[in-house]
Amino acid sequence: MRPYVGFSPTTPQSAAGCRTEPPVSLPIAQTASPAATAAADPPEEPPGTASRHQGLCTGPNDGAVRVANTRGFSATVTANPPAPGTATASLTQQSFSNCTINVAFTTGIRSISVDNLPYTVSINSNGTVTVSKSGGSLQTTVVIIPSFGSDIKCVYTVTSITGTASNTDRSISFVNQQFTKLSGPGTCFSNAFFTATKTMHNGLQGSDVGLTPDMEATYRHFNELNAASFQDEYDYVIIHDPQPAPFATLCERKGRWIWRCHIDLTSPNPSVLRLLAPHLEAYDAAVFSAREYAPPTVQFPRIYVNPPAIDPTSPKNRHVYREELETILPRFDVDFDRPVISQVGRFDPWKDPLGVIDAYRLVKKKIPKVQLLLVASMARDDPEGWLWFERSVRHAGNDPDIHFLTDLRGVGALEVNVLQRQTDVSIAKSLREGFGLIVSESLWKSVPVVGGDVTGIRLQIKDGRHGYLVSSVKECADRTIELLRSPAKRKTMGKAGRERVRKHFLITRYLREYLRIFSDLAAGS
Repeated sequence: MRPYVGFSPTTPQSAAGCRTEPPVSLPIAQTASPAATAAADPPEEPPGTASRHQGLCTGPNDGAVRVANTRGFSATVTANPPAPGTATASLTQQSFSNCTINVAFTTGIRSISVDNLPYTVSINSNGTVTVSKSGGSLQTTVVIIPSFGSDIKCVYTVTSITGTASNTDRSISFVNQQFTKLSGPGTCFSNAFFTATKTMHNGLQGSDVGLTPDMEATYRHFNELNAASFQDEYDYVIIHDPQPAPFATLCERKGRWIWRCHIDLTSPNPSVLRLLAPHLEAYDAAVFSAREYAPPTVQFPRIYVNPPAIDPTSPKNRHVYREELETILPRFDVDFDRPVISQVGRFDPWKDPLGVIDAYRLVKKKIPKVQLLLVASMARDDPEGWLWFERSVRHAGNDPDIHFLTDLRGVGALEVNVLQRQTDVSIAKSLREGFGLIVSESLWKSVPVVGGDVTGIRLQIKDGRHGYLVSSVKECADRTIELLRSPAKRKTMGKAGRERVRKHFLITRYLREYLRIFSDLAAGS
């Protein structure tokens, strides 16, 4: 029996969409690609070679890339029939200049090049322009200048792009063309697939922003691509969260299929849930972290509850030796002889990093020596992460006692372990939380937690016993001050928290529950 299938979807990326500026409780942040205009040969020109330089090309100011550039291209007209008809050309050269970028920790764009030339350009009488590559795909390489280190190369591809031609101003416009990322690190700007799935994730957790038709098409397209390469040779297949949920209706199935949902679906956006429902109902069972997360409008054949758990032997949770402390702690500009509060987690609006900073400022009025650590890994599959990191840094201002510690500074699992153990009070001020393993991780290290009063955190904390549940910035600050001023209370709560995790939130319990689920599904069939 092979009870688990791990699957990593491909990472399609483009610069499509638009970024909004929501309040903390309404998360949506997307990126934008610039509208492009390029002069083209008028239809009445005979076949031949044309070379042009165009004027100003502007893109939206709220996206990852801003373009105000002079561009040139060379193309050979290969057919030019009278209207109605389709003119064609062979594009052999395309250049860009004066491009700018607003991706975090970058200072500019070194170059944008068009690869795999020549391309075929066709222009219909109605003004529709299609650019494609015979027997291949269009490809472009963007070289980004980082704030430090070597240049970053990002390579993107697309089957074809479509624009509109105008004889009035002799232009061809291409707007919001979506490309798929072929290679490049997480710094390479945002993408269509993850923008769509992040919008879906936020919608399922209550955001009132749904998917656009383009997002739905992107979501379907890449799930179809991934499903085509997956063969079910297993007794049990577990598909996690909404990103690959359509697999249940796209794959030829052999074993029993389980959908594992890690997020809070107590108040989902109806349009997003309707999009997913046909796929979810095709599974043999669904597993949630809490029973109330299962939406009643979706007809799951079976529902199981199995909250997440931590591995006490992993680098993030194992015992830390004195030698490791002495090696790791000096790497950070933090005075661990002074009070320390920390929040470990992604930079996104559901984690409310701006609210954490506001609570810290209230704490600092009463305890001036307190320091705040915001510890995170900058996930490659989270298009909002960089945006919320930037917002958090701006919100923090020049306060030397607010420390941003990420994997970009060498903060890995063991470093997080060490930093958590040096924390006096752990903060988990989530506005919505499927579970939040950070809570159990902190409690396992005997550190009390001040957490948001949301279902996932209520599963782990009994208010007043293992920490406190809070619903506002002021509550968060007040409870943190109370704990910082009472070492005895911190010790008592930390000890009770570790015992709670030992009984309920270790992987031994998690594994036992999955084995029970597998057995139940086998018996039911």
